[in-house]
Amino acid sequence: TDGSAPARLILMAVPLHSLNDVIHTILDEFENSSFDDFEIFSSKILNKFSTEFLALWFLGKLYYKAHIVLQTFASDTEYSRQDEIDIISFAFPQLQIHENAENIFHKEIQYISRELWQE
Repeated sequence: TDGSAPARLILMAVPLHSLNDVIHTILDEFENSSFDDFEIFSSKILNKFSTEFLALWFLGKLYYKAHIVLQTFASDTEYSRQDEIDIISFAFPQLQIHENAENIFHKEIQYISRELWQE
């Protein structure tokens, strides 16, 4: 890395027994993109979305075993809250989105985390 941007925390906690699955889900997203370099992929794709969106996106792919690839607009603009809601709703129609002014996707992230990692 050239050190131009720090890493972002996407998921607060992942049980050790599921860490490999989460990493593979993220790497699959990268490998299915058109980029040869993860840093460029991160800059051109991941950095366009909110942290909450990315957490829900990767958890949703893991939970629903979805083989969908994250696409971005041609421009370099970041996605709006409504854009993110629309993308999640399209990719995971079975997921009920609870719109909350303060914590977008908070309930959905908690729900999928519990479903994936309840013991």
